[in-house]
Amino acid sequence: MKRRFTIERIPGPLASLYEKASRLVIKTYYAQVAEEILSRCHHGLFLDLGTGPGYLPIEIAKRAPAVRIIGIDLSRPLIRMASANALKSGCASRVHFEVGNAANLRFGKESFDGVISTGMLHVLRDPVSTLLECWRVPRVDR
Repeated sequence: MKRRFTIERIPGPLASLYEKASRLVIKTYYAQVAEEILSRCHHGLFLDLGTGPGYLPIEIAKRAPAVRIIGIDLSRPLIRMASANALKSGCASRVHFEVGNAANLRFGKESFDGVISTGMLHVLRDPVSTLLECWRVPRVDR
C-alpha cells in the first residue's frame, strides 16, 4: 500500500521564506484578489482560511473600512507574522489572526458574511471536511 505524504501547513523553518515570497506578490496578486472580493461585498465579517502571512485580509481591510476579517492557519510562525503585518499596516483593529484548522472550525453555524481562501485546497488531507466547513459557517440564503 502506497502512503501519501501531505503537508497541510508550511513547516516552521520555511515560514520566513514563504512570507518573503508572498510579500513579492502583494500588488500583483493579493491586491487584485482583494479588489475582486470587494467588488461583490464591501462590509461584514469574513473568514480567511490558510491565511499564511495575512496579506489578503490586510489588503481587503485597507480598502474596506466596514470589513472585519479573521484569518486562520495551522502554522504558528505564519500567524505571528500575519499579526505583525497587520500592526505594520495599521489595520490590526479589524484583522485578527489565530491558529486554526479549516477542516474543524471553532466558529458556529452562519458566523460569517463570507469565507475566502487562496492556494490551500490542493494541500489538504481531507478537502471534503474543509469544504463542508466552508458551507457551514457563512450566513447565506439557501
